[in-house]
Amino acid sequence: MFRQLLLVGYRLIVLQLILLGIVAGVFVFINDWWGLVSVLLGGSSWILPSLYFVRKLFKPTTKRDSQNLLKDFLLGEGVKLLLSAGLITLIILFVPIQTGAFLCGYIAAIAASFFMPLCALSSCAIKK
Repeated sequence: MFRQLLLVGYRLIVLQLILLGIVAGVFVFINDWWGLVSVLLGGSSWILPSLYFVRKLFKPTTKRDSQNLLKDFLLGEGVKLLLSAGLITLIILFVPIQTGAFLCGYIAAIAASFFMPLCALSSCAIKK
């Protein structure tokens, strides 16, 4: 059961990477290479914490009651948001980025989360 849920979480990460690649491809033609780097940094500042969240929430444990699941969800989501804010702060402070491209990459990675239910209803759904 948890292995199947972990695969769904990884599909979300792959969907985020695909959408980020599309946006990065557009920005390499609109802007220069710094636009591409900015898009990739923006997307990675959401995708890396999301990867942590998937690993934290769907870790195999022996006891998975509703209280432990809720606790793991809230802790994982909180740490994901803090990691994302920390990565954004570090990138803005230490890397010369194009702000518009950075935000487009960040928003594209977040937007992929909203496309996941569509993927779950189609061929990406778990077969029982």
